Amino acid sequence: MRPSHKNPYIIKARKKITNMLQKVRQRPLYIQAKEEIRRFIDERGLKSGDLLPPEGNLCQRLGISRGTLREAMRALEDEELVVRKQGIGTYVAHNELLISSTLDLNEGVTEMIRGKGMVPGSRDISIEKIQANRKIGKVLGLENAEKLFLIKRVRTANDVPVAYTQDFIPAKIIPESEHEQLGAGSLYSLIENRLNIELASSLLRVKPVKATKAMAQKLSIKTGDLLIYLQQTDASTTGLPIIYSEEYFVSQRFEFVVLRKRRS
Repeated sequence: MRPSHKNPYIIKARKKITNMLQKVRQRPLYIQAKEEIRRFIDERGLKSGDLLPPEGNLCQRLGISRGTLREAMRALEDEELVVRKQGIGTYVAHNELLISSTLDLNEGVTEMIRGKGMVPGSRDISIEKIQANRKIGKVLGLENAEKLFLIKRVRTANDVPVAYTQDFIPAKIIPESEHEQLGAGSLYSLIENRLNIELASSLLRVKPVKATKAMAQKLSIKTGDLLIYLQQTDASTTGLPIIYSEEYFVSQRFEFVVLRKRRS
């Protein structure tokens, strides 16, 4: 009889067991893909809001199927490293630069940014005294000949551009002594704390728009990137319209949550 260690059946069985153990020790393919994507983000120095290559491109680079790639992306999304948006793609979304706000709570841009523990700021500030046109005059309850202030600003969080805002305020409610304060910080703070006008309700409309070339340059994003466009009218406790705002938020840096209830 042949020695057991040379028995071909035993050798074959040992090889089979060894192969099985190697398979068990191997990490799942989606985990390996996830780590490669992490490495790609780090090596390219991708920042919050930067888009990753399309699925087909990544599958080809990594030599994996779309199913495996999507499993890897789900894992990265759970770790809040990326965000996937239908029709847009997958972009880097480091959690420290994602600003969240609930739309049922009327917060100003400055308050949203401070609420995330970040430093609010403004750049490219423009303040004009203009005549109300029919649209703005109707919203703010003004006659066509009345004047209003238009304040345009790029809003920043920790010096990163996150929004572009245009605010319209009737000139008659702003004393001359406060004109310098119009672009200095929070308009809500100016109106409530310095002018002693208590703001109560607001009417809000939201829709997605694509960034024009000019808007993209202001916000350091790409032309065609998605923006969250808000139109809002703030009224005082007496029902008097005080501010009409048009705000463009970089979608990769803002998350808005709404509390909804079933109609009874």
